[in-house]
Amino acid sequence: MKLTIIETSDVHSYISTDSFKVRGQKEQHSLSRVKTYLDKVRNENKNVIYIDNGDNIQGSPLASLYHRTNSIENLSKSYNLLKPDAMVLGNHDFNYGKDYLNSYISHLSCPVLSANTIQIDDKILDIKPYIIKEFSNIKVGILGLVTQYIPHWENPKNIEGLKFQSALETAKYYVPYLKQKEACDIVIISYHGGLGKDLESGVNIYQETGENEGYDLLYSGLDFDVLLTGHNHQEISGIYNDKVVLQPGYAASKLGEVIFEIDEDKKIKDTQVNLVNLGDFNPSQELEDMILEDMSKTQDFLDATCGKLLTNAQIKSVLDAQLHGHPYISLVNQIQMHYTQTDIGSACIFLPDAKGLYGKVSMRDIISNYMFNNTLMKVEVSGKEFKQILEFNSHYFDIDCNGNIVINPEYFLYNYDIYSGVDYSFDISKPRGQRLVSAIYKNHEITDDEKITFATNSYRAIGGGDFPVLDGSQIIWESSQDIPQLIFDYIEEKKIVEINDYPSVNVIGY
Repeated sequence: MKLTIIETSDVHSYISTDSFKVRGQKEQHSLSRVKTYLDKVRNENKNVIYIDNGDNIQGSPLASLYHRTNSIENLSKSYNLLKPDAMVLGNHDFNYGKDYLNSYISHLSCPVLSANTIQIDDKILDIKPYIIKEFSNIKVGILGLVTQYIPHWENPKNIEGLKFQSALETAKYYVPYLKQKEACDIVIISYHGGLGKDLESGVNIYQETGENEGYDLLYSGLDFDVLLTGHNHQEISGIYNDKVVLQPGYAASKLGEVIFEIDEDKKIKDTQVNLVNLGDFNPSQELEDMILEDMSKTQDFLDATCGKLLTNAQIKSVLDAQLHGHPYISLVNQIQMHYTQTDIGSACIFLPDAKGLYGKVSMRDIISNYMFNNTLMKVEVSGKEFKQILEFNSHYFDIDCNGNIVINPEYFLYNYDIYSGVDYSFDISKPRGQRLVSAIYKNHEITDDEKITFATNSYRAIGGGDFPVLDGSQIIWESSQDIPQLIFDYIEEKKIVEINDYPSVNVIGY
């Protein structure tokens, strides 16, 4: 018997081929291309399992439209056309709160899985730990897991009544249960989390925080057959430790595929593992037509203009901006400082190819640089704590054996902040913990006992990036609108904006 398992992950509501970057342009990725491929596979083989591995309801302009208009059912209906066998919750699926997530789940025609999401009240979310699919005499167990690190990023009100356990510890209970009690012949773990370590060497890829337990699951000794992963937007396929491992990237650019040949004794006698390039397949016209109106509204929203920048905030070098500050960062911080009534703001560059802004500004321009729907927060810390935060930022940089500056591979781009309103210097030739040379605020060196208030995004204020001190308890104000909308509103109100030249970062020692 041939059994095909297909995975999508981190689609982030990229349903249509219509580009969000340039109106009228087509993209090679999309959920509509996934549908075409699924239809093809299902026509060739009746034994097909399709699992979506989470992060669907946030992360694109279309997702933002659904949230603004409270029309999440259209996203559910899109997935219903693809007929998934199961969907797994991702961390970003909690971004808009439990009611919004519940609405999404209620309109889905398939079960939603998350075994390590523990509910104080079982009525909070309609989710299951696992499901079982049967094909002839073969039983396939599908266990859903999500990264346990959600409380480090998510607004507490969005996850009230929920706890998140270790994916590994949860699997230690459910995998034997599926094998022994449910008598499953094949067990699939669909884990919305990353691998954390290199699959061959075991060397850490990211900071070892418990966020990404994929590697630990793989080498846990548990008796399962397939590990579907996501979260980190990597492209991974292969067999490691006698188990299939897949991660299909981001925004439905690819999908993961496993093809098992199973003999009469229920043993896997042959395995094929692929990452399928969806650009090779035409989009589903049925799905494209279904969301045509939604995409048109999204494009109109992106085309809206708000005003003009007098200062050139185009980014030519992301690294240079990170080392010495940049007008684009100053602009974001200027806006954040305006709304929070603070003298210090922190912002980051999200993309390695970020272009910045200049001249006439549209919402499309703003979102192409600031694509996350973070809210704005005002936090208060001591001077000592603030200097600890600055010092932590310096760990983003390293010096290689040739004396050249490099980025610490354990750090993501969006976990390096640039501050405006404080004149601070890093000497990265010094050991970590000793790199902050000075931090001058209002013409004085910051003292340990003074109070520092600053503006930052919700992800950072709640604890995203594992910055010292910041855990949500320092928050004294939060915006009701997301930061991209605040940027738009500020420029629209001013009509013509000149960016202030704030004191900022200076990195030396390389």
